[in-house]
Amino acid sequence: AVLFPEELTEAMPSTPYSLGEATGMLRIVAEGTPLEVPVAGEIVIASEPPATAPDIAGLLTAQPQDPGGALNLELVGRAVPNAQIASVYENAYVRALAGLPVRLVVEQGRTVLEALPSDPP
Repeated sequence: AVLFPEELTEAMPSTPYSLGEATGMLRIVAEGTPLEVPVAGEIVIASEPPATAPDIAGLLTAQPQDPGGALNLELVGRAVPNAQIASVYENAYVRALAGLPVRLVVEQGRTVLEALPSDPP
């Protein structure tokens, strides 16, 4: 089955913590594994929010986050898009994007993750 970005929005309700838009390589951390060393410019999917997230481009977590926590304040201050999506690990569309350049948009009421067009050969 093929899922399009608009279907992803419908299928994955989200809780936004930091609004914005970013592009980067999508890194999916194995479910239940803590994010230990984030790489600058990555958009990261993790089960739980990391203690710190230096230089990441975006963050999606399966577990809720503390809106007033140090991580969220850091990401808001740097305008890094960040949201919680409970079903993020169950979504085949998201899994298919692992390791690819993507665009993450976190807005009030919706979160969109989509592949960036590949460069022509």
